[in-house]
Amino acid sequence: MKGKCASKEEKTRLCLPFSIAAAAVVCILAALRAQGFLQYPGDINLDRQIDVSDGVMIARFCSGDSSAYVTEEGLANADADLNGEISTDDITCVLRMIVGYVPKPRNPYETAAVPRPDTTAPEESKKTGDLSTVTAAQQTEAEQTDSVTENSMTEIIADGKAYPLGVSISVLTGSVKPAETLTVPYRKGNVIFSVFSDVPEQTVAAFAFDDIIFGYYLLCRTYTAPAGYTVKEFCDKMQDDRLYAVLVQREGMDIRFTALADCDDLQVLSKLAFYAANGIRAQHGLPGYRWDPELAKAARLHSADMAVNNFCEHESSDGTAFGDRLDRCGIGWQSCAENIDYGYLDPFSAVNGWYNSAAGHRDNLLSQKYVRTGIAFAYHPDADYLFYGTQDFCRLWND
Repeated sequence: MKGKCASKEEKTRLCLPFSIAAAAVVCILAALRAQGFLQYPGDINLDRQIDVSDGVMIARFCSGDSSAYVTEEGLANADADLNGEISTDDITCVLRMIVGYVPKPRNPYETAAVPRPDTTAPEESKKTGDLSTVTAAQQTEAEQTDSVTENSMTEIIADGKAYPLGVSISVLTGSVKPAETLTVPYRKGNVIFSVFSDVPEQTVAAFAFDDIIFGYYLLCRTYTAPAGYTVKEFCDKMQDDRLYAVLVQREGMDIRFTALADCDDLQVLSKLAFYAANGIRAQHGLPGYRWDPELAKAARLHSADMAVNNFCEHESSDGTAFGDRLDRCGIGWQSCAENIDYGYLDPFSAVNGWYNSAAGHRDNLLSQKYVRTGIAFAYHPDADYLFYGTQDFCRLWND
């Protein structure tokens, strides 16, 4: 069961100019390596081999080429000679590797078994007695050693465009700059979300685990998905069940809240809901909302309040009204509104629930009264519905 009510450090893509001081670069590389990436020094473009294209990309990066977009894992690998700096010496090192003057490092992808995100929790809510979160320790040995590298290259077709699956996410980000790249640490790797919204009504969010694309959220009217991938369709029930988006993921992979329930992780997934909402607005010919960190903070506090105190209302557990909560957060609103929900297990389903609601949620989502929005989800293991969401909207006096 799912419900909703209506009423009146994120990590980003790194593209650093070579002029950064060496000491700063050393700190950055140390921090990235501490995150647990599979290291393959020299493989900056993350195609799992070391060749001339890596030397070219390092050269572009060192020259300050603004179009040389490098992922966090790619940045860690750019230090080919492992001296703690990224410089032209790394270009030379890569070239020496190619011609055999120095040995290439061991390719970790040839032997590494990459664990996958947990997908064992079913879709129903805890109150029905059906939802149970399964920990990593409860997964079988086969599940824990399953690898996304088994996936051969394939693609999904959406509105006539092809989107690759089972390949490095740098295939996308190396040629087109994403609007935002978000990272969630997961076990021994990272789940990476790259959002492309240059054409908002065709917003695309690509999902990768340790750099390999395992799924997409695509705003589209038609699609074809390959075998071995699950598809969740999102339709506009107010317009003859017209398809407007799909969530496509490799079987055995999942971005549901049950797999990524840490507070920081939920903040990342909240941004995905933001891009989905703006994409829907674009499909209706409306400008996108502006993301407001203070509104997101207010939404996060209310979602946490609902989760901890096991309720779903617009008034806080202490009786504070919605507008007063915004005042407490220092938000000088001229007009405001709020959507809340419970029981949804991924950010796109939550937005879809608001979009298909006749109780005011859709009006808020598609309103032209407001300029800003903030979205947040919260989790508590003892709450009836486990996950609670809030989307706040407002127009400030100076907007």
